Amino acid sequence: MRVSQNQLIGNLADYINKQQNLYIESQKRLSTGVRINKPSDDPLGAQMVNSFNTLDVKDEQFSRNIDRARGFLDRTESSIIAASDVLSSLRDKAVQLSNETYNESDREYAVEQINIALDQLLKIANEQHEGVYIFGGTEDNQPPFDQLTYQYNGNNSVKSVEISHTLLIDTNITGSDLFTDTNNGDVDVFQSLIDFRDALQNNDTQGIMTSITNFNNGLEQFSENRSIVGLQIQKLEITEEMNILHQEITTKQRVDIEETDIAKESTTLMKIQQILEANYALTGKTQNLSLLKYL
Repeated sequence: MRVSQNQLIGNLADYINKQQNLYIESQKRLSTGVRINKPSDDPLGAQMVNSFNTLDVKDEQFSRNIDRARGFLDRTESSIIAASDVLSSLRDKAVQLSNETYNESDREYAVEQINIALDQLLKIANEQHEGVYIFGGTEDNQPPFDQLTYQYNGNNSVKSVEISHTLLIDTNITGSDLFTDTNNGDVDVFQSLIDFRDALQNNDTQGIMTSITNFNNGLEQFSENRSIVGLQIQKLEITEEMNILHQEITTKQRVDIEETDIAKESTTLMKIQQILEANYALTGKTQNLSLLKYL
């Protein structure tokens, strides 16, 4: 088969053009440090990089969810501690006033302290975090406890949030669990304070003794719920560490796929450059050769 000189030069020009494109792509990989600049560079690798990028977006959302959940649970825990302090103080007061050495006048004076404690407890029960009422369940846009009757107006729903690819976590304690004897609660804490106040006003020693038991049960109720919150906070911390480790692993995997091996790419670029130089020289010679020299 006879090949014309023009065909030979044309084929050589096409080959050089291809090598020039390879040279440009290699230079780009070296300058950007990225091996896959477009899907055609490595279709499977590009697909894997996209998958890792999707995971990164989810991991960032998990991180934000963890931060918000931690803030909410930390505020919940501090509120439970404050409520426990109020109730513990009243329990100690009830123990003192149950003694027969305290008279009716002493007990009447303590009534004012109970009223103050009721206000403190109500304020705690209606606390907010970032504009959301902590103990209202999912009815968190209004105060969960009535300021006059202390009735619970929230609901018993628990809010949860996704903090990893495999884990949802509850982020709240409801007022019904913490302060009332409904849902999972055993003691109506507000009613216990009111009963204590009534017992003092009536100089009812037996009623005061009953209040001590109620306060102890209320403190136990607070403690149990604080333990639940503490466990959730611990889960957040462990999951956050696991998420960080997962991000480090996926980042390394993406880098291994996506980033340029500088030493290897430099060698590739040098080889392409040598091929080009040889073909440039050959092109110059070819233009001076007759067809007979190639037959």
